[in-house]
Amino acid sequence: MTQSQLYIRSALLNDIDRIMPIYKRATQFMKSTGNEHQWINGYPSKQDIIKDIDNGHLFVFEGADGLLYGAFAFIIGVDNTYKNIYDGEWLNNKPYGTIHRMASSGDIKGLFKLCIKW
Repeated sequence: MTQSQLYIRSALLNDIDRIMPIYKRATQFMKSTGNEHQWINGYPSKQDIIKDIDNGHLFVFEGADGLLYGAFAFIIGVDNTYKNIYDGEWLNNKPYGTIHRMASSGDIKGLFKLCIKW
């Protein structure tokens, strides 16, 4: 499978059992590569991912083979994470989108680049 054989689509609730192993793998990868302080204590939980799906924020990378290779949340609107910016400021007050909870199965490189292009 290559990047050119992937497409991005909205995640569906019936995808959840295929999405959660991707997040588990991503969490383990972060921990094994020195990022031990992010995605801890069961985050993101199944309930977090279901909430993203219900809100229309979760997207998946699906291959032509029908397998899922990654997932991410894309949220348009004010993000509480960035409500207070220190040592800087927003360039303007226009609407913006944020990418959260990006995860990969590890089978295809370049998913973040593909996400940004999308």
